[in-house]
Amino acid sequence: MNTPPLPPELPPIPDSVRFAGALGQFSRSMDHFAKLHEQTSTRLSKVIRLGMIALATLFIAVFLMLLTIIQRVNLMVDNVSAINGHFNLMVPDISRMHASMIRMQENILSIEDIPNEMNKMIMSMDDMHRHMSHMHTQLASMNNSTEQIVSSTENISSQMLSMEQPMTAMQVDLQKMSRPMNLFNRMMPGR
Repeated sequence: MNTPPLPPELPPIPDSVRFAGALGQFSRSMDHFAKLHEQTSTRLSKVIRLGMIALATLFIAVFLMLLTIIQRVNLMVDNVSAINGHFNLMVPDISRMHASMIRMQENILSIEDIPNEMNKMIMSMDDMHRHMSHMHTQLASMNNSTEQIVSSTENISSQMLSMEQPMTAMQVDLQKMSRPMNLFNRMMPGR
């Protein structure tokens, strides 16, 4: 096995060259760091500006929102006051409605007795109808009796008229007959 030949040794680098190379590298690193620092500062200032703008916008939005909420709260307070006023006006009506509901409930309970009362009324109406029918029959009978009385009265009146002429004749006859008796009475002094 053959071993490769060793490379020839490089001449040693002097320390000044090494120091100069290190300084150059450090300078480049510092330039690069400065550029990075500048970019970072620029970006940070932009971020800070944007943050400030966003914070100001947020502050304005919160301020406007608070103003709107205050106006809405005042409007709500006015509305609640108006609603309270309406409720205060409604309280007597509600009390009257409650009393009416109680009366209606009592009336509904009393309605349960209406069928019994209606049955009693129907029975009373039937009794009244029977009595009216009986009264009608009696009135018809009284009418017939009245007609008979009128007829009898007319008969009596006609008989009285027919008797009036004989009675008048009898009266004349009695007067004629009483003349001698009157004469006889005059002749008797004790009488």
